Amino acid sequence: MAKRAKGTGTLRKRKDGRWEGRLFLGKDENGKNQYKTVTSMKKSECQRKLDTIIEENEKRKRNEEHRYGDCVNPTVEEWSKIYIEDFCKGYLKPKTISGYESMIKNYINPYLGKYHLRDLTKLICQQYIMDIYENSCLVFSRKDVLQWAWCRKRY
Repeated sequence: MAKRAKGTGTLRKRKDGRWEGRLFLGKDENGKNQYKTVTSMKKSECQRKLDTIIEENEKRKRNEEHRYGDCVNPTVEEWSKIYIEDFCKGYLKPKTISGYESMIKNYINPYLGKYHLRDLTKLICQQYIMDIYENSCLVFSRKDVLQWAWCRKRY
């Protein structure tokens, strides 16, 4: 059996005979998982309720995405703040977020913070990577900074 797509929710039959549908919404500010649950006596009715919740969740996500329309060409520093506030908080644990904030403040913003995302080229990034390798005294911090920067280029 193939794995279901992300964001489709789960249906199961409970011991009391009712059907339960659950949808993972994300994590709260404390890092705890947040779910929305619906129950019904019939599977088809439970699936319909679950589909409604999925649609509402998708609308909420789309509305959140439109919030960045006013920030047309942010700098790396501005985008880092947006990334931490809107993409990390609620999905990652506070200790992980504080590690990201520290890494951004100490390693990324001093070098790349002033560049606009559109102006960031491969050459600038390569020079930054070489500078980190030459000047960073801690091996684990080099690895973490490069890993963080590489992972975040997808956004």
